[in-house]
Amino acid sequence: NHGRGDYAGRALDEVLAGFIKIMEERQTVQLERQQSNGVYLEVRGLPISNGWTLLTYTDITAHKLAEKTLRFSERRLQLALDAISDGLWDWDLRTGSIYRSAQYYKLVGRRAEDDHGDFEFFRSTVCPDELPRVLATIEAHKKGKTTSIEVEYRLSGEGGKSKWLRARGRAVERDPS
Repeated sequence: NHGRGDYAGRALDEVLAGFIKIMEERQTVQLERQQSNGVYLEVRGLPISNGWTLLTYTDITAHKLAEKTLRFSERRLQLALDAISDGLWDWDLRTGSIYRSAQYYKLVGRRAEDDHGDFEFFRSTVCPDELPRVLATIEAHKKGKTTSIEVEYRLSGEGGKSKWLRARGRAVERDPS
């Protein structure tokens, strides 16, 4: 790649400026480079004593390919979610944090800004008359009594309007205890 005048997508003068920074300012510089054979290298310049610079090269090909696979998988998931118009939420029971997709907020008629990323937000969306039944269904699944969750319930709406939703899900990992 250096013969073409680029290094990890950077011009040679930018690369040289990085190494000058190491030598003059004694700062560490890190670059990534894909070689013509497809191997990705991470190159680090580390200042050491007596004005010397230590360069290290690390093969990061597996990491780069995993990142690419993850991005592709995320795009595929988003396309599927967009096609079916379902909202998505993912609840980490160990931390209590919950991720909700933009479509989820549209379905429940709430703003993402009003969500604190916890279970209380979900509870606030369920009609009070429906809440005990919905919570019992979720709790039974958390305890391993069911293989999945499927529950229909009314949203807690303003002005007496009712909107029904179906929640479906399952635990993807269980604590052995």
